Amino acid sequence: MADIRINVYAPGQPCETKSVAHELEVMQGIVGGYLEAVRLPIPSLIMVCNEEGLLLDLPANIMGIRGTFFVTRQGSDGDWISLTDADLVSLHGLFAMHLAPR
Repeated sequence: MADIRINVYAPGQPCETKSVAHELEVMQGIVGGYLEAVRLPIPSLIMVCNEEGLLLDLPANIMGIRGTFFVTRQGSDGDWISLTDADLVSLHGLFAMHLAPR
């Protein structure tokens, strides 16, 4: 399967844009377990985290999420596809307030 471009957010680390294989095992490896997809307020963007992050007491991340998560785009057929350059700009704006020094 083709690679897709995603943004990865690990606790305490800067955001990283990566190209990863569009495979279940690869995506589960990023979040460290079962996938839970959550719609973001930006149309067509999906945040994917570990559905058991709280139960596993994973480290806190931004927006109350536990553990590493990634963001991808949902295509018209419902499949996950690469983020666009415009998506990267939108995500920077969305998460900027959560990543600002306190």
